[in-house]
Amino acid sequence: CYDEGMVTMNISLDDDLAKALEELAKRAGKPIESVVAETMREHVEYSRRLIASIEAGLRDADAGRVHSIEEVEAELARRRAARAR
Repeated sequence: CYDEGMVTMNISLDDDLAKALEELAKRAGKPIESVVAETMREHVEYSRRLIASIEAGLRDADAGRVHSIEEVEAELARRRAARAR
């Protein structure tokens, strides 16, 4: 159903997830629909950022911008030593 920029979806949730969402809504003093929409919005944004980061890493690897484990370990040791000073 489409209404003023909104889409209504019917989804099935397991009992534990449904109860957790109901509890969150109750504690936040918000309608469960608002909590579900906010949670989904945050998850979609997180997923978009994650995919973009993975794609950027793959582009770096394809372009040869990579480091060996030895180089990474040496850099981390250098940074730990610098912090210890």
